[in-house]
Amino acid sequence: MGNSHILTVYDDAFSVQKHADLNQAIDELGKQVHEVCFVPQYAHHPEGPERITWGRVGKHENAVQWVDEVHSTEAGIYLWAGNCLRPLRTLNDEELDFVLRSVEDERKKRQSRRNASA
Repeated sequence: MGNSHILTVYDDAFSVQKHADLNQAIDELGKQVHEVCFVPQYAHHPEGPERITWGRVGKHENAVQWVDEVHSTEAGIYLWAGNCLRPLRTLNDEELDFVLRSVEDERKKRQSRRNASA
């Protein structure tokens, strides 16, 4: 058991860039995944250091977005909102309400399917 990194990779880094050398783009992607996950950099602010969670591939500044690190024994909820994947703990009240409504809607759909098949 160990830790896992949750991240997203925007396909724009490949489809928009039209890399002359796909192997170079793949190498850059691997390097950026390694950096944001295993050797993260930090920006220094008056409030304290802040982890840099994005990596560049070609001209795409944030092609790789690190989201979270979780242990294999943990569970978590994430929401795709605002063009990024975010952990539950970072959501605002409106986004939390959306999650609650979505879970309740899904429960109702499942109950309806169970009732229809009974």
